[in-house]
Amino acid sequence: MVDMFFASRIGDGESALAATGISFPLEFAFIACWVGMSTALTSFASQAIAKKDESRLRSLIKSTNKVALILMGLFVLIGVGVYEAAPHLGLESDEVTGMFQIYGSVLVLGIAACGFWSIVPDSLLKAYQDTKSTMVAGILSGVMNVVLNSVFLFAFGWGIFGLALATGLARFSSYIYSLRAVRRIERRRGIQRRDTGITSLLSKETESFTMRPLMALAIPAGLSYILISAENGIINKVLAGYANEVASLAAFGIFNRMTLFSYMPVIGMAVSIVPFVGRLIGEGRTREAWRGLMSAFKFAALYSLFVVIPGFYFFGDRIAYFLLKRSTEDSSNSLDLATMALTILLPIGALAGLPFIICRPVFEAMQKGTHVLFVSSLRYLLFSPGFVILGSYLFYKNDLEPFLGALTGLVAAAGLSSIIFIAMLLATWRKSFQGAAAPAE
Repeated sequence: MVDMFFASRIGDGESALAATGISFPLEFAFIACWVGMSTALTSFASQAIAKKDESRLRSLIKSTNKVALILMGLFVLIGVGVYEAAPHLGLESDEVTGMFQIYGSVLVLGIAACGFWSIVPDSLLKAYQDTKSTMVAGILSGVMNVVLNSVFLFAFGWGIFGLALATGLARFSSYIYSLRAVRRIERRRGIQRRDTGITSLLSKETESFTMRPLMALAIPAGLSYILISAENGIINKVLAGYANEVASLAAFGIFNRMTLFSYMPVIGMAVSIVPFVGRLIGEGRTREAWRGLMSAFKFAALYSLFVVIPGFYFFGDRIAYFLLKRSTEDSSNSLDLATMALTILLPIGALAGLPFIICRPVFEAMQKGTHVLFVSSLRYLLFSPGFVILGSYLFYKNDLEPFLGALTGLVAAAGLSSIIFIAMLLATWRKSFQGAAAPAE
C-alpha cells in the first residue's frame, strides 16, 4: 500500500500503479513462504518453550534457518526470471512492461536478501506471546519503507527502482527489532543467549528435531498463501483481456492493497490465535478457547459494520483520488474504476472475507493444515477464477465494465469460502472436542 502513493508520483503514475499491481503475486509468494514457516515454528516453539526444552528449540531454529537459506536462493532465481520474462508477458503498454521488469525483479531480490531472516525472531516473539513487539516490528518496517521511498524517489530520483529497493531494505529493520526484543525477553527469563541468525547453521550440536513435522505444517500453511498469489495472477490475466487494461490493472492494484489494509486489525488479531488456541487446547481448556474465538468473530463483525463499511463508503472516492493523484485526463478512467471498487465492492468484500481470516489460524493451531489447504484450494483455484471469469464476461456482454464484474466475482468467492470454512470449523471442533466444548455456546 505504501508503494501505491509514491508510484502515483512517478511520471506516468497510472503505468507505475499498474506495474506495482502486477507485482502483487510476487509479494504474496514471499508472504506465503514466510507465513508458512513462521506458523509452523510458532506452533512447535510454543510447545518447546512450555516444556523448557532448550535443545529442541535450538534445533527448531537451526532447521528454520536452513529453510530460510534455501528460500533466499529460490527467490534470487525468481527475481532473475522476472527480469528476463517481463518483455514476453504481452502487456499492453511498453511503459508498464518496463516498469514491471524493474520493480518486480528488484522487489523480489530485495525480499530474498532481507526478508527471510526475520522468521525466527518474529516467531519466537509470538511463541513467548509478545504480539505487541511483533506489531511494533511491522509498524517499524512500514515507517522505514516510507522514509526510504521518500529518500530514493524525491532526493535521489531513482523512480520505480527506488521504490522496489526501499520495500526490500525496510524489512531488515523488522528483523533487527524482533531480534533485540527476543533477547530482552530471554534476559528477563534468565535464558542463556542463543544464536538465531545464519551462524546457527554452523552449530555442531546434534539436532533433536527433524525437519518433517515442521514442514508438514509449514507447507499447507504456505501453499494457502501461494494460492492467493495465483488468484491475483489469474485476475490480472483476465483484466488484461479487455479494453482499458492499464486503467483496470491500476484500479485493481489499489483495490487489492486497500482490501489488505482494511483487514489489518483482524489479521493482527489472527496472528495471536495460533499461540492462544494452541496453548488452551494443550491445557484442555477448550471451552475458554471457544469463547475466545467467538469474541474474535464478534470483533471482526463489529469492525466491518462500523469501521470498514462506513469508512470506505463515505471516503473511498477521496482515497482513490489521493492514491491516483488525478492530474491528467488519462487517469480519469482509473479513478472512476477505483472509486466504484472502494466505495461499493470493498466494504461488502471485507464483511464476506473476514471469517476466512479468522478460521485459518484456528485450524493451524489444531495442527490441521490440510483443512486450510483444502478450503484455500476451493477458493483460489475454483471459486475465484470461475466467478471472476463469469462475472467479467456477463458484465461485458451487458455493456457494463468487466472490471466491476471481475471484482463482484471475487467478493462472491470470498463469501462462499467463508461459509464453507465456518461450517468445517463447527464440524471439526465438535468432532475433536465432543463433550468438552459446544460451539452453540
